[in-house]
Amino acid sequence: MSGGKGLGLAICEHIIKLHKGKIYAENNPKKGSTLSFIIPL
Repeated sequence: MSGGKGLGLAICEHIIKLHKGKIYAENNPKKGSTLSFIIPL
């Protein structure tokens, strides 16, 4: 079910980049998308 404005991922990406991290997305048509991120300590 979708109904948002599509800003969530963009906001997450911005916050992760501010922390010098990286975000990855992998699409799986049967299961949906998997999002991963790395933030250095």
